[in-house]
Amino acid sequence: KGEDAAAGSFATYPTPSLEPTPCPNGELRNGFSALLPDCRAYELVTPPDTNARAPVGTGHDGYFTNRQVSPLGEEVPFRVEGGSLPGSSGIGSIQGDPYLASRGPGGWSTAYIGPAAAETTALTAGGTSPDQGYSFWISGPIGPAAIEGVKTSYLRYPDGHSEILGRGSIGTDLEASGMLISEGAAHTLFVTGSVGSAVQLEPEAAPDGTGAIYDRTPGGALLVVSLLPGGGRLKANEKAVYQGASLDGRGVAFMVGTKLYLRYEDSETFEIGNGVQFAGVAEGGSRIFYQEGGRLWRFDALSDERTPFSTGAVTPVNISADGSSAYFVSTAVLTTQRNPNNAKAKSGQQNLYLSREGAISFVGILTARDVEGEPGEVEMIDGLGLWTEAIGPSLPGRLGVDPSRTTPDGGVLLFESRAPLEGYDPEGHAEIYRYVADQQLRCLSCNPTGAAAGGGASLQSIKRGSAALFTTQAWLANLRADGRRAFFQSTEPLVAADTDGLQDVYEWEEDGVGSCTTPGGCLYLISSAHSLRNEYLWAVSESGEDVFFLSSDLILPRDADETPSIYDARVGGGFPEPAEAECQGEGCRSQLTPAPGLSVPRTPVQGRGDNFRHRRCAKTKGKKARRAKRRCAKHHRHRSGSKHQGAHK
Repeated sequence: KGEDAAAGSFATYPTPSLEPTPCPNGELRNGFSALLPDCRAYELVTPPDTNARAPVGTGHDGYFTNRQVSPLGEEVPFRVEGGSLPGSSGIGSIQGDPYLASRGPGGWSTAYIGPAAAETTALTAGGTSPDQGYSFWISGPIGPAAIEGVKTSYLRYPDGHSEILGRGSIGTDLEASGMLISEGAAHTLFVTGSVGSAVQLEPEAAPDGTGAIYDRTPGGALLVVSLLPGGGRLKANEKAVYQGASLDGRGVAFMVGTKLYLRYEDSETFEIGNGVQFAGVAEGGSRIFYQEGGRLWRFDALSDERTPFSTGAVTPVNISADGSSAYFVSTAVLTTQRNPNNAKAKSGQQNLYLSREGAISFVGILTARDVEGEPGEVEMIDGLGLWTEAIGPSLPGRLGVDPSRTTPDGGVLLFESRAPLEGYDPEGHAEIYRYVADQQLRCLSCNPTGAAAGGGASLQSIKRGSAALFTTQAWLANLRADGRRAFFQSTEPLVAADTDGLQDVYEWEEDGVGSCTTPGGCLYLISSAHSLRNEYLWAVSESGEDVFFLSSDLILPRDADETPSIYDARVGGGFPEPAEAECQGEGCRSQLTPAPGLSVPRTPVQGRGDNFRHRRCAKTKGKKARRAKRRCAKHHRHRSGSKHQGAHK
């Protein structure tokens, strides 16, 4: 590629491989769908009429990583800010009403999954469980959902009812902050004391006024997470500061003072170290990574072993879900081994390495910009060196700032870089690279014609122009678990059919996967080839058979206006378009279905089984008592008007 560009001659776009057999959903692959690979067909996910409001990602008040689609690709959450969808019971909250789009036999339908207007005049929608059945939300200060006039935190259940999050056997903390909901709510983690004064919820927890960490398990049982080794209870002022958790909720890291602890399976606590920095908990919860003096270590609770993953101070980039592999950057030469493109690490450069159980391989030399990122609105974003900032301690779960993805075993890394890692000069633009451990380092987004780079590529966007798109807690599964499918967005045309000159969504797949029969893999355009505005990758299901993107194009006839809509390019998908007579006026306005049981969520009534101990006014008599009550009520109004903040790890 580089030699062709230097000589002034360029290759043509590669001819895509043809599908060997007709698609079983061929009759549904009409119009633009006929151009898709893998027997995909377009499906409209959001309602045809969205009241001129574009969907926004979930997790507005979330403090953990949020998936934007369920694992099977059949549930897609989104928010609508400053208004409601036509026909819904949304309250028009400025911070966004939460909705859930679900795929059924006849197409996609949408349900409002927030509280009713009779319950609160405003809400802050929080994070969701990976299966999208559970979610956090916080009531505004006005309405019966705001107990005692205080902004109150709730957990919403799949049947549509909600319950106060911070309820325990000996007390209730109305302002508890939700930190994680695992798949099926097997673990629901929350903290007390990040907003207001902490209330003790269980006998084993720290006393009133000292923040604690809890886990609500299926069936409603509340367990204390912030316990010392041997089950010791924390004392007053020994506040447990949440650091992070495995996404399955089985392992939770917290600090008490300068000591780092790991709570495993709600049964045992391990002291990790004093003065060390948290670097992540692997799935399964038994393996925790930390840095001591800049050196990366792993502690395994099952074997009680500590494994060094680096030989000196490093900057973590990514840690595999199984805890066997870690990618990091070091300016030192840690191995003389060459990478798959025959390059060697250089002293003083931003050398990217892979450590597998402590055995180090060289990946490539990055640019300083690749590692450092760039300033966002409130934080640094888009930097490979932001891993420890992304997972904690201040705002946990912000993996949206990290431009890398790994397979569960760490054997494949997908990442953004502006360095010429494969000979092609990206001219300062970010490109998408796929690294296969000790075997291959390839650019997936570099212009296949060899022409000079006129734009770049990315794994996801935080903003849609100047408008909101995702919070930094949003995380997209750009890489399939086996590493053989990858998804990204690019402002450059990477196939001949892409002629709009705008950002589009692409799929890369390995030879033998889907439609691809070309050695070295195939690159396909997923979004519209002729859009009038940029299109954005929204989500990818675990299999990669559902690729969701945001488009303002009228890709399907049922889409009613040019307000951005979510589309799914689904393998074997597609639905018959409704007859014209069936899609006129109100018949085209929405695909909304009512949320079950949401009109009266089960909000506990004070004094009826929940034993509230949260800033009650004393029951006394006389003028002195009335003055005291007025002061207490004034204090409540002041507290309820303050802005809710999440836990800081």
